[in-house]
Amino acid sequence: MSTGLESWANPETIGAAYPFVGSEMLMVGLLVAAWLLWHIICTVIESNEFKEDLSVLAGKPLPGEEYGDN
Repeated sequence: MSTGLESWANPETIGAAYPFVGSEMLMVGLLVAAWLLWHIICTVIESNEFKEDLSVLAGKPLPGEEYGDN
């Protein structure tokens, strides 16, 4: 893999030598969006589990158990 440079004599004239230069803000934006989505999904799942636990502790039937199917 080559950087395309023939000489390292003037390092101040050489720009960034890594891929996707200039797309850092896009990547950070995508990361923040994915992080927020993950938190929302986890909150919804944990809320549903908490509601089920509360109904079990309160002695109420769970959804699907109203008719004695289980």
